[in-house]
Amino acid sequence: MMSAATLSDHDLVDQYRAGDQLAATALYHKYAPRVLALAKSRRGRQFAGRFDPEDVVQAVFVALFSKLDYEVETVPDRGELWGLLTALTLNKVKNMVEFHSAAKRAVRRTVSADDEAGGSHRDTRAESALLNLVAQEYLARLDDDKRRVVKLRLHGHDIPEIADRLHRPRRTVERILHDFRERLTASI
Repeated sequence: MMSAATLSDHDLVDQYRAGDQLAATALYHKYAPRVLALAKSRRGRQFAGRFDPEDVVQAVFVALFSKLDYEVETVPDRGELWGLLTALTLNKVKNMVEFHSAAKRAVRRTVSADDEAGGSHRDTRAESALLNLVAQEYLARLDDDKRRVVKLRLHGHDIPEIADRLHRPRRTVERILHDFRERLTASI
């Protein structure tokens, strides 16, 4: 099997569509730094306190993976996603600038929380997205039985219900979930 670094975008998209979350991770790692740099360069200083370029990165990848899930012809003929990601990034930045430029939210009428507090603003959505990405990476490495247990728990099922549904001892379900939490915590 070829490493993700040697695969084309088209191959990674095909693998993602086949359910390979590592392909999604590879696409993210390949393009996120470029998307972030583009978002930073287009945001402008006056909007620095209004939205974080990392918000744009997350929104762009949500849009990308949504397109990959529901649109057949997403990858351009030459097989590179950068053109699509550039367009998505520029549109997201434009929309955020327009939103924050609206009369009732005009930048010139308010002072950012960062300016008032003199501190830095941490975006928990970006942290949440990173945690989700790490969890997805680890989840993709689990065998099918363990993955089913974790996914059922993530979808709100309790331990006795999971054990009953999968015909597994309750203690086995607890151990699988404990191992998943431990490894996820160690990865962060």
